[in-house]
Amino acid sequence: MAFYIRRSLGTGPIRFAVEERSESGLGTGQGFSTGPDGEFLRIGAAGLYLSEERPVDPLAGIADQVPEKGSVLSYLKPEGESLRTFLPLISMGLGVVLIVLGIGVVVRNQDAIGYVEIAVGLIMLIGPVAFSYNRIRAARARERAERAEREARQARNRELVGEFASQLETLPDHHDPKALERLKRDREGREIPYEAVSAYARHATTRTAFRILARIDEMGPEGVAREIETVSDAVGLNDEDGAQVRTEVYQTVVWHLLADDRMTDERKQQVEELGRALRVEELVIERERSAIEDLESLRGISGANLPSADTPIPLRFQEECLHATSGSFVKRVFEKVKTPEGKVRRARWAPTKETHVVTTAKRLILGMKSETVIQFPEIFGMEVDGDEGVLELTVRDRKQPYFIALPDPIRTARVIDIASTLPAKPKGLI
Repeated sequence: MAFYIRRSLGTGPIRFAVEERSESGLGTGQGFSTGPDGEFLRIGAAGLYLSEERPVDPLAGIADQVPEKGSVLSYLKPEGESLRTFLPLISMGLGVVLIVLGIGVVVRNQDAIGYVEIAVGLIMLIGPVAFSYNRIRAARARERAERAEREARQARNRELVGEFASQLETLPDHHDPKALERLKRDREGREIPYEAVSAYARHATTRTAFRILARIDEMGPEGVAREIETVSDAVGLNDEDGAQVRTEVYQTVVWHLLADDRMTDERKQQVEELGRALRVEELVIERERSAIEDLESLRGISGANLPSADTPIPLRFQEECLHATSGSFVKRVFEKVKTPEGKVRRARWAPTKETHVVTTAKRLILGMKSETVIQFPEIFGMEVDGDEGVLELTVRDRKQPYFIALPDPIRTARVIDIASTLPAKPKGLI
C-alpha cells in the first residue's frame, strides 16, 4: 500500500506516490524534473506519479466585480449607527404590529377602532418606502450609469489586453534583452489597468522563468534570478506578484525533484542557492527544507530495517514502537474571503482535539486520554496534504477519513505503510 503526497503548485496540483526509496536517488540527470512551462517532467523510471496542469485564462482578472442588484428593502437598511438611520425600519415594524392588532380588534370586537389601527399601521408601513422612492430612483440611475461605464471600461480593457496578451504569449520563446526592452516600452505606452493583466502577466513570467531555469547549470542560481527579475520588470509585475512568481518557481523545482526522487546532495545545494537568489521568504524555504529532510529520512527504512522510537503511551508486553508523533485531529471549515474578484468560498483546516499517533509492528494507535486502535488491514488508503501537513487516513467501516495535522506526516505515513506489509504474527503474540 503506497501512500500519496498531494501538493498545490503555481503550475498546477501534483500528486505522487512514495514507495521504497533508493539510497542516493536516481542521479542528477538533465534538467530539474520540470518541463518548459513548469509542468512535471518524468525522468525516473520507477513508481507511480500523477500530475495535473491548471490552465490560465488570458483575460483573468479583467472583469470588474458586478454589484448585486439592490432590492427595495436594501435601500431602507440603516447607514451608520445613529438612531435616525433606524427610524424607517422602526416605523415599518410598528406598522406591522398595529395592523395585526387592528385585525384582532375587528375580528373579536367588530370595533371601528380596529380599522383606525389598520389604517395607521399601513401608513407607517408604506410611508418609509414612499419617502425613500426618490432615493431608490437616484440609486438605480446611478447603478445604470456605473454599469454603462463599467461595460465601456471592460471593452476598452479587453482590446488593450488582447494586444498585450499576444506579446506575452510569445514571451517564453523570445525573452532576449531587445525583446524585453521592446515589451517594456510598449507596455508603458498603453494605459492598461494592472488588475486586468496581472494574472496573465504572472503566468507568462512563470513560464519564461522555467525556460530560464533550464540553463541554471551554465548561468548559476544568481544568473537565473537576475534574468527572472528582468522579465518581471519588463511585464510590469508589482512587488507582491513578483515575489509570488519567484516563490512558485522555487516550490515547483523542489517538489518536482522530490516527486522524481532526484533530490541529490548536488541538487539540494543548488536549490538552496536558488531560493536565496530568488529572495524567497525564509519561512517558505524552511518549510520546503523540512519536506526534503522528511523524505530523505525515509531512505534505508524497510521491513528488514525497521525504525524504533519511544512511546508516549503504554504498550502491550514486548510490543515495539516504530514511530510516535503528536498532532491534532482537524476538520475542513469553509469561510468567505474577500478578493479583488469579489468574495470567494475557501476551505481551511481547523483543529478539533490533540492526539498521539503511535505506530507499532502490529497496529496504529490514535488518541490521548482514550485510544482508538486501527489494525493495518483496515486502512484502505493514505494521502498527505503537502500544503497543510495533514495526513488523511481512510479506514474501513468509517464514513469519513481521519484528518490529522502532524509535524512529520510524510514519515508517519511511510512507517505505517511499511508496518502494514510486515507478516502477521499468530494471534496473541506481538
